[in-house]
Amino acid sequence: MDGELPIGDSDTPSASPGYAKNQAVLAELIGRDRKTIQRWLKIEGNPGHTADGRYPIEEWKEWIDKSGRRHGKKEKENKLDIETKIAAGKLEMQDIELAKMRGELLHVDEVVSVMSALFGGLVSNLRTLRHNIAPQVVGETVPEATKRLGNAHDGLLQDLSLGDWAKKKYSGRESPSSSPPSRQSLSLRLVCP
Repeated sequence: MDGELPIGDSDTPSASPGYAKNQAVLAELIGRDRKTIQRWLKIEGNPGHTADGRYPIEEWKEWIDKSGRRHGKKEKENKLDIETKIAAGKLEMQDIELAKMRGELLHVDEVVSVMSALFGGLVSNLRTLRHNIAPQVVGETVPEATKRLGNAHDGLLQDLSLGDWAKKKYSGRESPSSSPPSRQSLSLRLVCP
């Protein structure tokens, strides 16, 4: 059988189209488990089975639809999960739209561009730092040279922490302070295409 569910062995006299040969096959065909079929067999008015133990598939499907048993507990839970996920997705989309309106959203291409520029600048500045600071620390004591190197590093990191990209991003925005927000106050989210 290529992906088909067994209805019955064609070699047995009890096999015929439209009938399941046992409860397990019936349960599989209607999307339930065998225990559910056993429980339903106790309910008055169910289609039951023939004298030779076969179960009429179409009669069972009609009985399930008419008696309102189409959606079992698991299906109701799955439907609730799906509805919850849909609602959560809608809220997330609204949150994204709100972030777009506020200008808090960056496209991933913009982030890649900014990060490339940021790290490119870092590498370049770190490579030139030793050449720029070396003449200033020649002849200094170790503590004084360490202090100057620390100050140079801090200045470099400060320049990189809020570079031109952030100044451009926040220059058109009204802000309570005259300066752009600090590195700690930046809260940016990414949108992938």
